[in-house]
Amino acid sequence: MKKENKQVAKLFDTLTEKYGFNIKSLAYGLKKSQLKKFQALIDVGLERERKRITILDVGCGFGDLAEFMKKKNIDFKYKGIDISSKIVAIANKEKPHLDISELDILEMKGNNLFDYVLTTGFNCVKTGHNQEMLVQVVTKMFELAKKGVAISSVSTYRIDKDKDTYYTSPEKFFRYCMKNLTKHVVLKHDYLPHDFTIYLYK
Repeated sequence: MKKENKQVAKLFDTLTEKYGFNIKSLAYGLKKSQLKKFQALIDVGLERERKRITILDVGCGFGDLAEFMKKKNIDFKYKGIDISSKIVAIANKEKPHLDISELDILEMKGNNLFDYVLTTGFNCVKTGHNQEMLVQVVTKMFELAKKGVAISSVSTYRIDKDKDTYYTSPEKFFRYCMKNLTKHVVLKHDYLPHDFTIYLYK
């Protein structure tokens, strides 16, 4: 695991030790905003699927996205990964029916392993290497996906910024994906004033 990922994992381990099985451990803020972010992720096309799909949830936390998708009557096989050992331990205890493991996506091998690869907020902790990490992760996500990728980030258009959060430029991220990964890119910035989601399709 890279040094900056260890830094992020340590932060979330500390939050989890403090708050336990609670949304505060995931630095989401309000449950309402979490649900809006989840809806933005599945808007990549999951509700249009008519056959069972495979999902990789990167930075899955406690697997809340899987529960959200289940309520939406999406037929899916789920795999969640997270770099925080504390979060994964609680997730496995509280939701043993979900396949969740401690793993860095950059260590995964292979191509076209999952229909869709999703993530929200994985790159929000400022490390000094966020742009490099964003590029590496979205590239790996695209390699692993058969159909599409949905990745959400905290936007530079947020007004009330804080010094410990990394804010991603929607325009710069969109241009990178268009130039380097696929011409089939959608930018969504209408569900929260401080977040955006990008969809990439094969």
